[in-house]
Amino acid sequence: MPPTSRRTLLTALMMLAIAALACSPLAARSSPTPPAGATSVQPTQEGSLPTGEPTLAGSTQAPPPTEAAPTEAASPEPSAPPATATQAPAVRLFPIIQSGKIGYIDETGQVVIEPQFDNAGDFQDGLAVVYVDGKFGYIDPTGAFAIEPQFELAYHFYEGLAWFKTNDLAGYIDHSGKTVIEPQFDDAYEFSEGLAAVRVGSNYGYIDPTGRYAIEAKYAFGEAFSEGLAYVTPTYEDGALGGFIDHTGTFVIPVKYAHAENFSEGLSAATLTDPSGSPEYGYLNPAGEFVIEPQYEQAGPFSQGLAAVRSGDFMGFIDPAGKFVIEPKFYLAGDFSDGLAAVLLEEPTAPRGAAWGFIDKTGTVVIKAQFFYDGSGNAPIFHNGLAAVQTAEGFGYINPAGEFVWGPAQ
Repeated sequence: MPPTSRRTLLTALMMLAIAALACSPLAARSSPTPPAGATSVQPTQEGSLPTGEPTLAGSTQAPPPTEAAPTEAASPEPSAPPATATQAPAVRLFPIIQSGKIGYIDETGQVVIEPQFDNAGDFQDGLAVVYVDGKFGYIDPTGAFAIEPQFELAYHFYEGLAWFKTNDLAGYIDHSGKTVIEPQFDDAYEFSEGLAAVRVGSNYGYIDPTGRYAIEAKYAFGEAFSEGLAYVTPTYEDGALGGFIDHTGTFVIPVKYAHAENFSEGLSAATLTDPSGSPEYGYLNPAGEFVIEPQYEQAGPFSQGLAAVRSGDFMGFIDPAGKFVIEPKFYLAGDFSDGLAAVLLEEPTAPRGAAWGFIDKTGTVVIKAQFFYDGSGNAPIFHNGLAAVQTAEGFGYINPAGEFVWGPAQ
């Protein structure tokens, strides 16, 4: 089964007009429906918004999409690896919801953009996508519209461009709102390392910032580029196996994996067996060698030098040599960020039947278990110095000391 978690999450995000509010760090591992690490969550009450984490390898994935017959796409000679655009400095503002409207606070909990939007996402590449009166637009950190609401669907800026949709076709705009790549794709995704995955009919390929195909549309599935490589599935037949291509479209890791995650800190969690069965995940290096042999039921990306893996009934953290630095003793575990990772010390028998706490890189609990487990498996994660969490009183944001800077249910 192909890795569709990011695609599924982006599809959910694009339902902002209906129900969802994007609030997690969508830049992280964000891709096609999405392109490495978009996560989003849906608040259900007043307060701030919980932040999810990318799905662990080995967790349940959605089935591959069913599309019409493949559509022929232009396919010029592969281009050399394009230069990656410089990202704008991070904007440390965090979305909140009050009285059904979305605004933003800073890292001290001060409201800096009053709640006024029907829906809104994180700031990315200097702007935040917002939804007002049935249209998507973009605001700057002062809350002023940089691009007036006008799009049926729109997504965050990455590397200076953002995709949008009109009449069911996707194109790209720049920071001025000018269309730089005309709507022509059935689906389009964010730029990563100078390339963006696009879908035409049933085929995925990769374009450069001019809209030219750098890698022709010929794959059944294509993930975003990360650390120079992208995981692609040539066909959903014969087990839907995949491998990794470079920026020229050349396979540098052959097609033989039932599932593989994007490379992170030089390693990719991968399995040769179907994730819907009893997979055994190990970690590949960029040469396609298992430097950590397949042995884990679940395997997360390396983050700050450690990766969460499941061995038997519990999860722990390994280093790049495959050695357990924090022994398996958690029912669930998230990624490290800002030196902390969320963990469940109790068995999650039902939503809110267990609580998240945070450990440091020695495995010591530094923020006691007190935040609701919502049943999704998405762990809260620190992003730009704060983590969104939920308690009995509602949603709120905490700092790395475990102190609420906003909320809960403020």
